[in-house]
Amino acid sequence: MEDGAGRLIQDLRRRQLHSYGMNKKIFVGALALWTLAVPAVAASYHEAGATQTDMTSPTPAVTAIRAWETSALQADLSGAVAALQSVAADQFDDPGRVFRDCVIDRFHRANRNLPRTAPFDERVLGAYRAYWRTALTNPASRKQAEKKLIRGLNRQLNARETDINVLEGLLKARLAEVGIFSLQGKTGPIRELMIWRSQTERIYPVELPESNHSSRVFLLDNFASMGWTAYATCDRRVASGWATRDALYAVVPQYGDFTGEDFQVNF
Repeated sequence: MEDGAGRLIQDLRRRQLHSYGMNKKIFVGALALWTLAVPAVAASYHEAGATQTDMTSPTPAVTAIRAWETSALQADLSGAVAALQSVAADQFDDPGRVFRDCVIDRFHRANRNLPRTAPFDERVLGAYRAYWRTALTNPASRKQAEKKLIRGLNRQLNARETDINVLEGLLKARLAEVGIFSLQGKTGPIRELMIWRSQTERIYPVELPESNHSSRVFLLDNFASMGWTAYATCDRRVASGWATRDALYAVVPQYGDFTGEDFQVNF
């Protein structure tokens, strides 16, 4: 089986070659790996398991899970909980039942308020998760949900800002003060929040048609939040990474084990 490091390098080379062919003047050394709507950021998704491999005759349970995932990635879960609940729990295999229970717990059962004594990052994440639940299950109320998120962030940050982009900048700085890394912005129509506690920088060589280049890569691990798509799909659809003009960011759990000796991949 291909190891995580090899997969990452092959991703780097494949995506860089693609971008190289489209426009050689941009993104040399730090090219966009994946496509999402976070400003100057892109991402990709790997499926974190499946309940059936036979694509010809999916069971009602498998169909329900696939329908949920599709709705989640379209950022519209209105009616999705009821549709999933319409399939009896005993129709799901063990992984499917775990998924069903997870999404019902997140989007149907009573919301849990965190105490004021909870750590800052947990309280902020709680505010985003409340926003995600409303924004995903009731798309028509997204503006109101974002206004509520703004009020919540102002309380947590002791600020009085009306621009959520400014607030998210303050949030990023506040988290960094306590050694927590984060990504904010907008992924599709939904405000984003990814939080991780471990970040390692490495340099990887990547061959391009005219010359060799080095890519600056940050390996990210120990996540508290992998973003709204992971939240909406109970981690079945998870970002693999993103890119800026300066560096590439890889989500380690999506690639495998990066520990051990340095490696080289030749093409």
